Order: sequence, then structure tokens, then C-alpha cells
Amino acid sequence: MSLNIFQKTSLKTRLTLFTLAVFLIGIWSLSFYASRMLRDDMQRQLGEQQFSTVTLAASQINSELDERLKALEKIAAQISPALLKNPGDLQEFIEQRPILQIMFNNGVFVTALDGKAIASVLHMEQRIGTSYADRDFMISALKDGKSSIGRPIIGRVLKAPVIPMIVPIRDSKAQVIGTLVGSINLGMPNFLDRVAENRFSKTGGYLIVAPQYQLIVTATDKSRIMQTTPPPGVNQMHDRYMQGFEGYGIATSSLGTEELSAAKSIPLTGWFIAVTLPTEEAFASITALRQRILLATGLFTLLAGALVWWMTAWMLRRQFSPMMAATKTLATLSETTQVAKPLQVDRQDEIGELIGGFNRLLDTIEHRETALQESKDNYRRLVDDLQVGIVIQSPDSKILRCNRIALEKLGLDESQLLGKTSFDPDWDVIREGGSPFLAAEHPAAQTIATGQPVNNVVMGVYRPSMRDRVWLLVSAKPELAPDGSLRLVVSTFIDISETKRAERHDQFRSHILEMLAAGKPLPDVLEALVLGVEQLYPAMLCSILLLDNEGKRFECGISPSLPDFYNKALEGLAIGMGVGSCGTAAFTRQRVIVEDIATHPYWAPYLELATGAGLGACWSQPIFASDGRVLGTFAIYHRTAHTPADQDIYLIEQCASLASIALEKNLAEERLQRSEAHFRLLTEDVQDVVWKTDQRFHFYLHQPSRRTCARLCSR
Repeated sequence: MSLNIFQKTSLKTRLTLFTLAVFLIGIWSLSFYASRMLRDDMQRQLGEQQFSTVTLAASQINSELDERLKALEKIAAQISPALLKNPGDLQEFIEQRPILQIMFNNGVFVTALDGKAIASVLHMEQRIGTSYADRDFMISALKDGKSSIGRPIIGRVLKAPVIPMIVPIRDSKAQVIGTLVGSINLGMPNFLDRVAENRFSKTGGYLIVAPQYQLIVTATDKSRIMQTTPPPGVNQMHDRYMQGFEGYGIATSSLGTEELSAAKSIPLTGWFIAVTLPTEEAFASITALRQRILLATGLFTLLAGALVWWMTAWMLRRQFSPMMAATKTLATLSETTQVAKPLQVDRQDEIGELIGGFNRLLDTIEHRETALQESKDNYRRLVDDLQVGIVIQSPDSKILRCNRIALEKLGLDESQLLGKTSFDPDWDVIREGGSPFLAAEHPAAQTIATGQPVNNVVMGVYRPSMRDRVWLLVSAKPELAPDGSLRLVVSTFIDISETKRAERHDQFRSHILEMLAAGKPLPDVLEALVLGVEQLYPAMLCSILLLDNEGKRFECGISPSLPDFYNKALEGLAIGMGVGSCGTAAFTRQRVIVEDIATHPYWAPYLELATGAGLGACWSQPIFASDGRVLGTFAIYHRTAHTPADQDIYLIEQCASLASIALEKNLAEERLQRSEAHFRLLTEDVQDVVWKTDQRFHFYLHQPSRRTCARLCSR
């Protein structure tokens, strides 16, 4: 293999290219710097010139508007209440003010307090009697009594774009009694045309914009009059002008053209006037100069580059010729898959020492790689065999490694877990109390932030693949680098879901039994039972359906989370085979599990009802009395198709048992009340005294009738 100067792996080539690159970078950097500075200077000069021009134009427009507003106020002050009530005199009055027709090319008109025009100069027939009470400018003037320049609108009479200027008419007590409105038609020659119709340079132009209305009032390009402004994000400079910025800058317009623009506000209206100039025209001279500079630089680069390349290559060839043989050997070894063997040392000079050192390095690397691989294998086996979940994260919280138990407990595979962070929005983690577990409060995130271990934190992690929440006891410990910086965070966790579930079930069961012991009404106990299960398992919707005395129909139900129309549909429903989950369970006296309501034959007659209620699965357990009678059913619904786990079967059995206890207690109390009532009825009707004695011959009187008591008392 012959080495030539174009080999990229050649040290000779790299040195040659480096020398050439330094030279060329210097030339081209100088060229680009000069071009950039020229462009920046030109941009600053043109921008300042534009801003000066637009400032003068804004001042002129503001002055013109102020002059017109003051003229309206002066004339409005001369209109008395009596004149306002006489439309004929009022019409003659405003017609005798020719200044109004000069200032307002669309005329002026006067409105009464109800917003209807009662006198008008120009377009009198169309305007008089027309109501402007719904216009924003009219509402503001009549309500607040302030002079204003209204929003540019399409005129109600002429259907042309106009700018209304309005001042209130007041009586002697300064109360608003009407308005005087001047109108400027943007479609006819007006004072704004003196600015807008001028072009800035050959292709530039002016815009007058009302940012509060997101509206272009007028422009050099007449097609843009009364058009809405570009949406935010389209033109960065326009967005800044809309926010009140005054100055100049470069941005891409909504038409995709790069423009140099400047803007100045018009204080009286809150508008601004902007002037734009395409950069293609603005920097045409700079672009031509830059092209000439780049052409000269390119020609100089070719000449100087060839000379530097030849001189550097010739010098390096003479200096590095002894290393060529060793380089060829190293290149051959690098292209094979065999274990690298020590190179032969032919010379005892600097090159020989270099090759000898390389041979010793190969031997050290081989031993270290073998030991490192053994260590990795042992560590991986140890971590995978541990019965606790292990997750290893980088200092930026990214998960680098995990073991098999971690994947099982989190319900994820490696592709879903590796690369995620504690701040990933996909995590759904809560505290023991049910409040969200903020990402910054995760144990690993706290360890990264503080560098300290965090131990025994209880976290409830939702597992989408299993549609449940697993409770974990998590600890996080930092692993530091030799310099004291954080290298890794090792999080370990164990599954305490069964413990948490047992605690919550015990608390729930104890609460129901306490309500029974306290003699709470049966409806309250059954509702607490239903809501308690739904609180333990938010994905579940529960109901209790009770049978009538004959055990043939559902008499009433307790299901606060199900729609009213669904509950009413079940009232009086006869039980039987195939009557949904609950009707079948009550009829067959066996648990009925329907995993998918949409496809199960038991629900075919009631599919529309279940779909309307948003139900996807229903599991029903009969509630038995102590004598074996079916008292009702306890049902668990899911919004989507769902298969019960062992713990779900245990839950529905326990809930049915609690419901049975509550119902049995209520039946016993009802029987006792009926017995006492019957006994009391018997003793009330007996004519003699009724008593009983105990083993010690103590006598107890049993509520004799009033006649008997009266007879005994008389004796």
C-alpha cells in the first residue's frame, strides 16, 4: 500500500491541511468580517434615516388629527340644547362651517343622546335617522363623555372604509346631550394620502397600523387598507412594533421578503406608522461589493493554497520518511479482526521507542479489557438477581440502566424506560394522600439537586399497561466521582402495594362497621360502601341493587356515580337469565363477570343504555341473607372493557358481604320493631293487668290499658 498526500489518516496530510486551513481561515475571516461590518454600518445608517423619516411623518399625522379633533370640540361647544332640539337650525348651523367639509372628506353629522343622526353635512339623506348607537366610538362618547378617534370601520352609509372622530355635546351643566362626529373616507383623497402614497425609495412603502384593533388603517399598497395585521410569529419586527417598540430592524415579512423597517407611534390614536424597504434594494451596493471581495479572496486562496500545500508536503515528506514503514504495518493491523500483536522494533531511536511503548500499551489494554468485561458480567448478574427494583440515572436525570424487577414493577419494557427522566410528563405519580408528586420532589431529583441520599419515600406510580397503581418504597443514593462531582444516582425500590391495599381495605371495612355499630340509616351505610370502593379504586363505578320482597324485581338502587337515566331504567326490572350482569347474578345466585359489555349476549338488549352511560365492563356479585335468600347485587363497572384480577374478585366478595351484614341488621331491626308493635297492641286491648316475674319473683307491669289503670287507681 502506497501512502499519498491525499490520505486523510496520514499525519503528513493532516499537518498540511492544518497549515493550509489556518491560512485560509485568516483570509476568509477577514473577508467576511469586512463584508459584515459594511452591511452593519449600512443597516444602521439606513435604519436611522428610516426612523427619522417615519418620526417626521408620525408627528405630521398626529398634528393633523389633533387639529381636526380640536375643531370638532370648538364647534360642539357652540351647539346649545335648544339648537340640538331644532334639526332645521342645527342643519343650517353645521352647513355654515365650511372648515368641517375641508377637514372631513366624508362630512360630519350630529347625533342626539339616542345615537341617531339628526343633522349631516354630506350624505344627509342617507345619514339622518340612521342609528350609530351600537358603534364603539358612539358608546364611549355618550357613556364616558370623552372625545376620541374611533376604530377604522366600514361606513354604515357609504360602505367604504372610514375613520370616525367624535366629540360629546354638553349642556350648561356639562351633561352629555349628543355628539358631533367627523368622518374621514380612506377611499377618497385625504390628508393621510400625503404620507401613504409616497414610496420610500423604489420598492419601499408606508403603513399606518392600529395595533389595538390589529388593523392596517392605510398603506402605500391600497390593497392592504382595512386588512388585518399578520398573526404573531410571522414578522418579528412587526410583533415588536405591535407591543410598542419604536425603532428599526430587519425581519422577514408575511410575504416572505426580508425587509428593513422602522416604526414610530402616533400618540393621539395609539397607532403607529411604519416604513419598509426590501433589503435586496437597501443593501444592493453592499451585495455587489461583497461579491467582488469574495471573488478576489477566492482567486487569492487558490494561488496561496497551492503554494502552501506544495511547500508543506515537500517538507513533511523529508521529515517523516522513516515512519512510513511503521505506519504501513499499523494500518494493516487495524484492518484485521485478530488480536493485535506486538510490532517489531527495527531501530533504537525515537521511532523504535515509540513502537516499544505501543507494544507495552497493547499488553496492558488486553489485561484491563479482560478484567473489565469480567467485572461487568458479575455486576450485571448481581443486579438482575436482586429482588428489589434498581434504576440508575445520570446527573441530568436520564435513566441509563435498570434491572428485571424494576421493569416488572413499573410495567414497562427497556425501550419505554431507558432514556426517560424524572421530569418526563408521562409519569403519573401521587403521594399517599393522593396529591400529585411533583417531578422536582422525586427522590432521584432531590439527590441530584442536593447530592444527599433520600430514603424510604412512598410513591404511587400509575402503570398504563396494567391500568393500576403500584405503591413503591423508594430510596435514592448518589455515586460520586473522584473529584466529588455527581457521577450517577442509584434508586432502589420495593413493592408495598399489598401492604397499602390491606391498610386501605381495613380502614374502609372498619368505617362501614363503625357506621353499622352507630346505628346509621341503611341508605347512608350502603352509599358509604359504594363511594368507599370508588375512592379506593377511582377507575371503578359501583352500585347496589336491592330486590323487592318477592325477590323477583329490582326495587331500588344505590349508585351515586351512575347517570340518573340509567338508574331509573333499572327500577322495577325483572331479574332473569341474560338480564345484564346484575339480573343474571340475582337469578342464578352466582357471580357474573362481563368483561366487555359491547360483545356479551347478557347485555345485548341493554347495549344502547350501557353505551349512553359510558360503561364498558360489569362484574356483579349476589348479596345473600343468612337464610340463603338473595337480597340484591353488588356490581363494579368500568368505562372500558376490563378483566378482573384476583384482588378484584376478593374486593367484590368482601363488599357483597358488608352489604349483606348491613341489610341483615336492618331486617332484624325491622322484625324487632314489628314484634314490639304487635306486643304493645295486644297489651293495650287486654282488660286486666298484665305482668311478668323473674326467678326472684320481681313483678314487672306491662302497660295496662287506661281503663284498667283507672280501675286499679280507684281501688
